[in-house]
Amino acid sequence: MSHDDVAEMRSASTPDEVDLVLVGGGAGSLVAGLAAADAGLSVALLEKSDRVGGGAAYSGGVIWAPMNHIMRRKEIPDSLDEAMLYLSHASHGRGDTAVQRAYVETIGPVLEYVEDQTGMKFIVWPGQPDYYPALPGAKLEGRTVLPHPASIGKRLSAAEDEYADMRNVRFSPHLAFVKDIQRLLSGRPISDAWLGGRALLGGLWRTYLERGLPYALNAPVRELVMEHGRVTGVVADIGGRRRTVHARGGVLLNTGGFEWNREMNTRYLPIPEVHAFTPPVNTGDGHVMAMQLGAATALMDQAQWDPTIRIPGETHDGEDLYLMFLEPLSRPHSMVVNRAGRRFGNESSHFCFTDEWMRYDSRTRKYMNFPAYLITDSQYRRKYGFPNDSGKGPVPSWITQALTLEELAERCGIDAAGLSVQVATFNVDAAAGTDEQFGRGSDAYDRYWGDPQHVPNPVLGEISEPPYYAIELHLGTAGNRGGLVIDGAGRVISVTDQPIPGLYACGHTAADLVFGGGYNSGTAIGSAMAFGYLAARDVANNGAPTAAAAGIHSQPQTG
Repeated sequence: MSHDDVAEMRSASTPDEVDLVLVGGGAGSLVAGLAAADAGLSVALLEKSDRVGGGAAYSGGVIWAPMNHIMRRKEIPDSLDEAMLYLSHASHGRGDTAVQRAYVETIGPVLEYVEDQTGMKFIVWPGQPDYYPALPGAKLEGRTVLPHPASIGKRLSAAEDEYADMRNVRFSPHLAFVKDIQRLLSGRPISDAWLGGRALLGGLWRTYLERGLPYALNAPVRELVMEHGRVTGVVADIGGRRRTVHARGGVLLNTGGFEWNREMNTRYLPIPEVHAFTPPVNTGDGHVMAMQLGAATALMDQAQWDPTIRIPGETHDGEDLYLMFLEPLSRPHSMVVNRAGRRFGNESSHFCFTDEWMRYDSRTRKYMNFPAYLITDSQYRRKYGFPNDSGKGPVPSWITQALTLEELAERCGIDAAGLSVQVATFNVDAAAGTDEQFGRGSDAYDRYWGDPQHVPNPVLGEISEPPYYAIELHLGTAGNRGGLVIDGAGRVISVTDQPIPGLYACGHTAADLVFGGGYNSGTAIGSAMAFGYLAARDVANNGAPTAAAAGIHSQPQTG
């Protein structure tokens, strides 16, 4: 049977009515689907593209999870009060206390639920601190977890022979540029590797398939159905036909962010050009459909800003591929400068560095730090290398090389005098091990990403050995963080501050009200899973006629 035949049969079997419709095939939808099925609810998952996984499959699979069971096992202390204290400081007044509390109380049990459902095991990321380690309530280790690379891979590889659609889990195009990635592949092509976010999604997807839960790929949802003040279903293109799928209990929107929607980016974000490195299908579909029904939004000016690079010829889904470029900015013998040749932030603290990158001069009406360049020398190349570079002979054409800083500046359009003064200042600080300008390497998070063999500061090293190199950086996003306002149950809130009956959201479709104006890696996947689970539980408790007879789990079930 061909893949097209399988797709046609799958689309034809999509029910006309279920308890919970899952819009989007990311981690939140899969957790919600499994939890709903546990509660005796019927579900149907509708994915716009031909692959499941969303942006989570592009990621490292990292989840920020206070009070998790691995911390308890390792006797790393944590508490609800500490986590809430940290969030109150980190969110910059733009979080929501009820949503924060729901997240902190739910994400740990959900991790145990996922382990029980999939057989994968999570591990604490050794030595990884919270992003703001100096804030009250922060932890220097334990809250950041990820799938153990050896816990699930063989099982997922075996599942490919049993379920054809296992191969429809997105793979990350960024993996090809991870240093030493080949040793983790066990001879498999990168596109087939069960690593990071793809392993997490693969485990959830395999369980969803094993349980025979309905789904349709290439099935974009076009509109929400609302009757008598309640969302009662969706209109979608399924199997080449426009169909209505009715939802007795509710609809969960998990369609990703809006970072590939140019009109919305222009309307809401503070910079004129956005370089997304998420799946190009993330065009804000869920945002728009809910906003048409009067849904409130928040944090629409926020994104998971990250430095990226552009390697000519690299694409994904027909779009230019911008590669996340975080760790290289924390290595010694490097700094980032603007066109004046001056540094503008702490390169090792990327989530704060990008704020400075976007600084706008209201008098000149110009962005002060565009364009930006990573400046390095031959020490850097020898020790750490560049993407797609053997380390010998000429560098790739997209990297600028010169024997002097003055020549490098001229080739890049950087002010030569400014660059020379900046490098001299930087080198003095690097030799002393203290960045007097921006405090690079002054806290645990900064130092984590450096070179532990380099002293006196693992992220500071002189730029002094020619030839010199420059790589243009682009401000990228791993997902826009603005979205629909939800409450602690995942219910979408209207502009009149009331829940819209039958409508739920999670992931980047919902506003990141956990961290608000701050950020911590792992909350995008974590909030998708937590609020996907909570939405399913709310439908089971309140929304679907079949739930009462079935009996529901008030907490995630663990083995």
